[in-house]
Amino acid sequence: MEKRIPEEGEYVIVRIKEISPNSAIVNLEEYDSVSGFVHLSEIANCWIKDIKKFIKPNQVKVAKILRSDPNRSYMNLSFKRVPQNIAREREKEYKTEQKANNLLKMLVEKYKVDRSFKEIKSSFLTQFYSVKEAFEYLSSVGVDKFSKEFKLDKKLTEELHEVVKKSIEKKQVHIDAVISIKIYEGNGIEQIKEILNINEEKVEINYVSAPNYSLKIIGKTYPYCEKKYKELTKYIMDYSNSKKNSISINRIKNK
Repeated sequence: MEKRIPEEGEYVIVRIKEISPNSAIVNLEEYDSVSGFVHLSEIANCWIKDIKKFIKPNQVKVAKILRSDPNRSYMNLSFKRVPQNIAREREKEYKTEQKANNLLKMLVEKYKVDRSFKEIKSSFLTQFYSVKEAFEYLSSVGVDKFSKEFKLDKKLTEELHEVVKKSIEKKQVHIDAVISIKIYEGNGIEQIKEILNINEEKVEINYVSAPNYSLKIIGKTYPYCEKKYKELTKYIMDYSNSKKNSISINRIKNK
């Protein structure tokens, strides 16, 4: 998972590497060998005389991907376009992931297993978005299944399971939007039912008032919710036809 390239619109954790009067170069903490550029105009929602009063080298921040180029492994990012609630949640996710990494590393060193911390972590990230999610999976399936599936030492897995039950918190986050649909011809109700026929457990669509419907996407992490939001937006907007209907989707920015 760490080797993939983040998509436009994702919120990522970055560490500031270099600062110039008009920009900042950052490293994306959750991705291998991926760096980014933040222009002065994307640092803050105000006029900036001295960039060093807003950011500092080695500072960790949440940024939004504005432009993504998988061929270059280089991103254009923004700090000012990150809502405060998303910044708080992503920072919490990052700290929890660091905690999970440190726990795994400590136990690998304690039991002196024949696989390195990096090898075990890599095996987790082929299946899960994060080490924390792997720990949540351990909590749900138990020691035997988890140790066999990932070829882990049984004693290490048992202690990991005990610590995970006490320290890794399961939580959910969500993003919201308003869907507006106007049908110009034919059976409008039936067409709207077809457009909004999305049967997914973590997706809620409810009628608000004509022509609006609320959309809520629930998940363990914001990256998951953002990805799902993009998929659903594309699915719904594929029905758009200027002669037959009017469809729009607008995110609700929580403060």
